Amino acid sequence: MGIHKTLTETTEIKDHLKQSPVSEREQILTDYIGQEISKSLGIDRISLDVDQVLLDVDSLLFLSLVDRMSKKLEVEIVPAEIIVFLSQLKIRTLAQYFNEKIYNEE
Repeated sequence: MGIHKTLTETTEIKDHLKQSPVSEREQILTDYIGQEISKSLGIDRISLDVDQVLLDVDSLLFLSLVDRMSKKLEVEIVPAEIIVFLSQLKIRTLAQYFNEKIYNEE
């Protein structure tokens, strides 16, 4: 996580993804999303499990986070697609979703 965290703080996340090997992109997105969620919840990033359902994130906070991240990632998000995540929100699942959206739109 350390190298990805440093890079996403000093460069734009979208540029960082483009410069990274395809095999690393999902992990970079996972780190980025975990970082954004931990900031919003005011918790330490280390305490987040990327495969655990995040029960502490309410729907309004989640939608706000997704909106902010989609703007930084320059991805158009369809609200109906995102609603699926509300009951089963996992960092890894959201990273997979963004990864697919980014690279299917290019």
